[in-house]
Amino acid sequence: MRLHNTLTRQVEELVPRRPGALSLYVCGPTVQGAPHFGHALAAIVPDVLRRWLEHRGYDVFLVRNVTDVDDKIITQAQQEGVFAAEVAERCGRLFDEVFTRLRLLPPRVEPRATGHVDPMIDLIEQLERVGAAYATGGDVWFRVRSFPEYGKLSGRDLDELRSGVRVEADERKEDPLDFALWKAAKPGEPSWRSPWGRGRPGWHIECSAMSAAYLGTGFDVHAGGADLIFPHHENEIAQSEAATGEPFARHWLHNGHLTMGGEKMSKSLGNVVSLTEALDTHGPDAVRFFFLSAHYRSPMELSDERLDEAHAGLERLRAFHRATAALTAEPAESSEVRAHREDFAAAMDDDLATPRAHAALFALVRAGHAAREAGDDGVAVAARDAVTELAGVLGYDITAEEGGASGALVGGLVELLLALRAEARSARDFATADRIRDRLAELGVTVEDHPDGARWHLR
Repeated sequence: MRLHNTLTRQVEELVPRRPGALSLYVCGPTVQGAPHFGHALAAIVPDVLRRWLEHRGYDVFLVRNVTDVDDKIITQAQQEGVFAAEVAERCGRLFDEVFTRLRLLPPRVEPRATGHVDPMIDLIEQLERVGAAYATGGDVWFRVRSFPEYGKLSGRDLDELRSGVRVEADERKEDPLDFALWKAAKPGEPSWRSPWGRGRPGWHIECSAMSAAYLGTGFDVHAGGADLIFPHHENEIAQSEAATGEPFARHWLHNGHLTMGGEKMSKSLGNVVSLTEALDTHGPDAVRFFFLSAHYRSPMELSDERLDEAHAGLERLRAFHRATAALTAEPAESSEVRAHREDFAAAMDDDLATPRAHAALFALVRAGHAAREAGDDGVAVAARDAVTELAGVLGYDITAEEGGASGALVGGLVELLLALRAEARSARDFATADRIRDRLAELGVTVEDHPDGARWHLR
């Protein structure tokens, strides 16, 4: 498999350190509010990578952390007048619910920052011993200029950062570029005992300590959103490699930005769309389909139209499964079905090219419909099985209607009406056929006629 590596800025062969196994660390959420689309995208991309590699027989050990102590969480708690732990626990449950609905495979380990403070302290002490960290008044800072390779992930130059880029000014630091490893306790904030007095860890040290605890140094893939490249991931590399003298992560996987109205989606801009509402309206598979309709490194524009398109695309897969569900012939994989399977695999092996993988799925659908029309049930069944299997690799369940039992009932009734409509059209009773279509449209069901049969989706 070939995968883009942010560190080398190239698409290169993915070679795990242990044959047949892959260690994968995913920067998880900071649980200070409800999950949004950006959180979903950053979680779905490594989930698809994991699903594909496991489909190919790899043992994938995925660690996804939870940041449950942070400036944002503390600020939110102060605004609500509650403990920071209460905010983290409540919001953490919201993430668990949404991630389950999105059919994310559960991580092998999901460490919380508050449960790993001791390893963070140990790592900071090691950085002090090698001269890469210094303490001032209960705070501990990382000496950025002590790490000559700082900037290798983001491509940023230290002197340019020093002269123009936004850098936190703090008179306690030796250099404005230095960043916090440990923060001295303030009244009302959560804190832990440490060699520097009571305090709490900085954000960047968390992932370095937790990834090392479960995956060791030089693990295979570190994943996250492009917004984390600088400074978070840059700082992770600096503090980890300064402490150990060894490479931190071998491969860096970053998904692109999500935009809305041409602007990056962010809470500061106030253009964050409710992920829960989208899941309720379109269903989890359609939301996943929306993300995977574009390449993971490309900017993605979020809109109702794009979500409707995703819903319609997913419905094409489901309609094919419904149309072939009653076929019981032995699968007979034709050369065409085999070729489309190979196209799917080639797309996934080529830097997770999920739009091309979708195209292979739709090619299988067309081949299956054609086989069914020609009376070749064995090939139609082989195409159906391939579509069901490969859609599952992308995390879709096309055998079930969105909405559980009620969705299955709606789907069955619509299929019944479309069968009656098809009979009316065959009898050249176009008035009845049009009435069925128009009545379905009034009920929110869009019917599209194609050479291989009618397709429908809910608006």
